[in-house]
Amino acid sequence: MMNERAQPSETAESRDHLSLVAEMTRDFADSHDIDAALEHGLAGIASKLDAEGASLFVLEHTTGELVCRACTGPVDIKGMRLHGSTGIVGRTVRHAAPQLVADTDADPDFGAEIDRATGFTTRSILAAPLRVQAETLGAIELINKRGADSFDKADARSLEALAAAAGLALINARNAEAMAAQAALQRELALAAQIQKSFLPDPREPGFPIHGRNIPAREVSGDFFDIVDLPSGCIWFAIGDVAGKGINAALMMARTTSLFRYIAKTAQDPAAVLGAINAELVDTAAFGMFVTMTCGFYDPGSGRVCLANAGHEPALQVPAVDNRAAAATPERWHGAQTPPLGLVAGLFREPAIAPIDIDLTGSRLYLFTDGLTETRNRGDEFLGAEGVARHLYAAEASGASAPQIVDRVIAGIAPANRPPGDDLTLLRIAGPGS
Repeated sequence: MMNERAQPSETAESRDHLSLVAEMTRDFADSHDIDAALEHGLAGIASKLDAEGASLFVLEHTTGELVCRACTGPVDIKGMRLHGSTGIVGRTVRHAAPQLVADTDADPDFGAEIDRATGFTTRSILAAPLRVQAETLGAIELINKRGADSFDKADARSLEALAAAAGLALINARNAEAMAAQAALQRELALAAQIQKSFLPDPREPGFPIHGRNIPAREVSGDFFDIVDLPSGCIWFAIGDVAGKGINAALMMARTTSLFRYIAKTAQDPAAVLGAINAELVDTAAFGMFVTMTCGFYDPGSGRVCLANAGHEPALQVPAVDNRAAAATPERWHGAQTPPLGLVAGLFREPAIAPIDIDLTGSRLYLFTDGLTETRNRGDEFLGAEGVARHLYAAEASGASAPQIVDRVIAGIAPANRPPGDDLTLLRIAGPGS
């Protein structure tokens, strides 16, 4: 008869606890402040289970510590850190199972340091893991059962269910934070892409002798090109490729471009320009980053190009279509003179390393990054420099304008219906009579 009379009481108590689980779940789902929701939910748990105090600890996987993220009761321990392998809370997390301690004095894992520091007396503890599927996120710990010597097994079952609801809330909050961080990163990348585009020169009129195009493989690019007009009518130009991808490469690109613009305005020798940029990058570059770069000084009146190449793809000089039959050689390659920038001090300081002088009369000069040469053809082979040259010849033979030729070469090499595997950058310089 006693058991029959006890059953309705237990059922009512279970329903009461289930009601709290539902309330907590609803609060967690509606709240935009997970810490406030945890505080509120923890206070409800302590009240329903008649605990004098309660705390919620979250496991930091980076440090292995348990951090108190919420608490209620006479002692405020929010922010406290415990070693994940010690104490009753640590035991709860290690075993991923509730821990019922009727007498803390008899438990070897109980640490009395907090009691000594606060004057509070802990008699009994009930702890349950914050567990979602196979992952244990932390634990809830209740202190001292009001009006009784200790918590019981029914309390342990109830706390386990309530802790599961809190664990699910933490997982949802973590996912929401991750999504918010991802969205913020996408916004920052979009802004970075806009800023980076501002470093590239504006499109020029078709009759201008130099045209370029850059297509990034990702939101931001490690490739760059630049064109700097001088009052004398001469033109500086440059193309470069930063080792790596992403934000680090984009920042390095911005720095290199800024250095080029600053130094080129008062320089006459492209080898000296690259030497000065290299000196700056060697002093400040980090994480093994480097830049392959070619820069040149062009006098459209005489057709003379003065070129310097630091570890970059060879520049290709080709006769104009009308002059190709009369040319002694159909093409001429101008390769790298030194290693890339940012690796070795003193580049271009040796007297033996002089700029490359080119007479561009009746021909065009193409400079490009390895994104073009390392694009795979239909046979899954790298295009290489010769493959890029074939695309250049086909575009030149089309009779299109200079900007259209650059666009056609890039479009012909870029993969269809997907982003390129690497940044693609092309620069075209037309000589007199071409």
